[in-house]
Amino acid sequence: MRTVVVYESLFGDTRRIAEAIARGASQAGPDGTVTCVNVAEADLDDVANATLLIAGGPTQFHGMASRRKTGTWLSEADLATGRSQAGHPVEPATGGTSLHNWLARLPEATLGAKGAAFDTRLDRLLSGGAASAIARRLRGRLYDLVAPPEGFRIDGREGPVREVELDRAEAWGAQTVREVA
Repeated sequence: MRTVVVYESLFGDTRRIAEAIARGASQAGPDGTVTCVNVAEADLDDVANATLLIAGGPTQFHGMASRRKTGTWLSEADLATGRSQAGHPVEPATGGTSLHNWLARLPEATLGAKGAAFDTRLDRLLSGGAASAIARRLRGRLYDLVAPPEGFRIDGREGPVREVELDRAEAWGAQTVREVA
């Protein structure tokens, strides 16, 4: 079984969740391969050959991140310096391909391809989430979803991710792979 975890991350929290999901997936399916890749480096043809595609990104303004929304959060100066106005490091690929745009270019899945969606989100009432929109786009590309969309909590707009969420993400990754196997 081949699993690919594709993520978009602004400040590193979604990357850390994606890496935890990939660790869990590797532990649950030791005979398979698991790749975890930033959306800016994700090859569409490579992903098309995966048995399971797990896609995730940050929640911005109650939904999925996009270049327009990211531009509201981060200025060109922030991207150039690699730090937000609050001083948090910005992920190297931020400002490039967004998960939103990448999913729009994702080819239709081959018969039997599975998918799952996750996001990072604030732990606040009415903060929304991106995972449902990511899941809809995967379904639109004919992926059979093997798990309900999942959200992982962060503290504050720029994080950090809660350590308990990393453990939960690892368990979720393992369970998602078991659903396919």
